[in-house]
Amino acid sequence: MQRLPPNACLLLISITSCARAVQLGGQFTNQSAPSLLQALGKVGPAVQELFTTNAVCSKSNCINPVFPGLEDLHALAHSSWTCTSLAKIKESMQFCQPVIDYDPALQAGSGQTIDELALKQDGAAASAFFYHLSGLGYDAWDHTEPGLTGDDCIKAMWRMACFTYFPRAQMGCVDGNPSLYLRPCQSSCQNYIRKCGVECCDESVQCVFTHQVTLSNNAVVMTEGYAPHDGPSSMCTGAASRRFGGIATALGLPVLLMLAELFLGSSASPRERRSAPLPFGVFARLATSVLKSPLLPCIVIALTLQGCLVDDIFSDVPTHTIGNWRQEPDYLMLYEFVPPAGNALDAKLNSCSLAHLAENLQCSGRGVCKQWSTKGDQFGKSFCECDRDYADPECVTKRKSQAIAYFLSLFFGFAGADQFYLGFYRQAIVKLFTFGGFGLVWVVDMIRIGSGPVHTQQFRVAEDLPRWVFTLTAAMVAILLGVAIAVLTASNLRATRQKGRIISAPEVEEAHMTEPEPVPNKASAFSAPAYTYPASFAPGPVHHSQFAPAPMPSYGISPYGAVSTTAPHKSVVM
Repeated sequence: MQRLPPNACLLLISITSCARAVQLGGQFTNQSAPSLLQALGKVGPAVQELFTTNAVCSKSNCINPVFPGLEDLHALAHSSWTCTSLAKIKESMQFCQPVIDYDPALQAGSGQTIDELALKQDGAAASAFFYHLSGLGYDAWDHTEPGLTGDDCIKAMWRMACFTYFPRAQMGCVDGNPSLYLRPCQSSCQNYIRKCGVECCDESVQCVFTHQVTLSNNAVVMTEGYAPHDGPSSMCTGAASRRFGGIATALGLPVLLMLAELFLGSSASPRERRSAPLPFGVFARLATSVLKSPLLPCIVIALTLQGCLVDDIFSDVPTHTIGNWRQEPDYLMLYEFVPPAGNALDAKLNSCSLAHLAENLQCSGRGVCKQWSTKGDQFGKSFCECDRDYADPECVTKRKSQAIAYFLSLFFGFAGADQFYLGFYRQAIVKLFTFGGFGLVWVVDMIRIGSGPVHTQQFRVAEDLPRWVFTLTAAMVAILLGVAIAVLTASNLRATRQKGRIISAPEVEEAHMTEPEPVPNKASAFSAPAYTYPASFAPGPVHHSQFAPAPMPSYGISPYGAVSTTAPHKSVVM
């Protein structure tokens, strides 16, 4: 027998049991009921890990370890802890102070004060947060104050790290007395999965689990996940979940039917139900149709499943035995520091925590150690701040160039070359087949990449593009783009007018052809056309003396003393 995770159970039970259960009239038959009960009877404890394979899924934030501080859970659970009060250690905490609002337990240590123990655990939480950020491809130095960021993923990661290294003290425990290690609640883990969008394309991302690890000396270690309780609880450490689970959804389904019957009584006719006012009518019809469906029992059962066992009957389902996130490289091993002339057994986490290491060996010689907070650099609270062209906790990873990304976006952004370079292949393919998002995405990406360092699949690009280069090229591109738009608009207008002339030319020619020609005067080709006067206005005989020129005016002195420019004249009649 092997254990199949919940979403595969939903698929298999829906196919094998629910399909046989839906008959004419929506009733269960004697053949379908035993099949469903048999499937339910196979739900049991985990025997062997088995995960379904999803070939069309895209991974997101799937790293190893998938949760911050996960690999320390086993060691923390087997350590000794003592109870203390929050008031005693609150001033000693820096990184986790805003998160811890309960009386925590401190890891027992010989010869150390309470403040030193609290500062040590605070540094361990900061280290888990710093390295997990790097594993996700974030630049950790951009989030030294996670409580002030607007990224919910960063906040969820911060809370999980603090809940892991500052467990809640057992209820009723007196200061100084021993306490058990209370693991973080599953609700805190679920909040992190949801806020960060963790997707590994299988069922390995589980908050509550048991995992068997075989060490190099053939020793077997059984590791466990988080506590199977929702916070806040006295049995785990953490906050409340921000969404309802499958059981809450299943219990809420009958409430929908009750509300439907409240808005539309059970005695209402179908006509009355259809004519009910919106939105109550739509809600009632939808709730009634869903809740009276014969598939409802299958949905309720599937929502409450936590896994099921499968045998040879489901052997054709593609599966794998190692979770996808466990197949990823461990970022704690990837970013560890190996001293000179040492081997993998001498590897340490955070070269800045080695007090006697030469400065030119710290941070791979490409950065400096910088205090994470103002409370000193002991207990791993100093980390590498890398030079411009390098990233990761040990300054080993070479950053991609902002200048290269910008010029790729400038000249080949229409084909998605900039996104290929940055590692975002899906966006690049979309830009390739849409000519840069119809030109709009091309311009937006060009401005976005040139105005500041953008993120890649791993860390930000190196800020090696001078500001004046971006300003000059952006202005030139804007001018050329404006000229090109003006030329295209003018050409289009000219072509439209020319097309209008070509279309109207035959009509003008046809109008000229149909117009009658004027009849010329036979007397003279240059004579004006004859005009026929009406009889009442016909002119009489004209004497030639009527057209005699007027005499020249005689200028004299006007009665007012001014020179007269005009003089009366008479027509001479002959």
